[in-house]
Amino acid sequence: MDAKRIAEIVADLREEGSDLSNVEVKAAKGGFPRSAKSTLSAFANTPGGGLLIFGLSEPDFTPVRITDPAALQASLASIARTGMSPPITFSSGVVQFEGASLVWAEIDELSTSAKPAHVFANNKAYLRSYDGDYELSDLEKQAFIANRAAPKFDGEAVTAAGIADLDV
Repeated sequence: MDAKRIAEIVADLREEGSDLSNVEVKAAKGGFPRSAKSTLSAFANTPGGGLLIFGLSEPDFTPVRITDPAALQASLASIARTGMSPPITFSSGVVQFEGASLVWAEIDELSTSAKPAHVFANNKAYLRSYDGDYELSDLEKQAFIANRAAPKFDGEAVTAAGIADLDV
């Protein structure tokens, strides 16, 4: 993600006047915002994932000063690995935009066999809809679970094994 792409996204946000279904911004002046946990879950559960941008205010989408972009990225990594169940993956970086540092994070969609992603602290799962993260209903959770595929790793041939390896 480079400065040109961020500028295009921010222009879209400003034109819309709101976050988008696949883009959420957080000011993050004081570090990693707690409200971003539900967004991590929502993007991991939503087809295509989504983009979090830290360092922009709403509703005008102007930059704010993030005091420590590296610490924000470290918090994001920690929460993605230990604050979500199952852990989620993402890519992130820092880009300069209108004189300020923005931290961006592209959240990967979880595989169907791992959904839904829950926030570990409250055991709630979320889904993204327009400019919001909405808690999954029990029926929606069950639908995710019903769509999980059985693992197939046990059907693979073990080429180095022979008859002597069998327990008879």
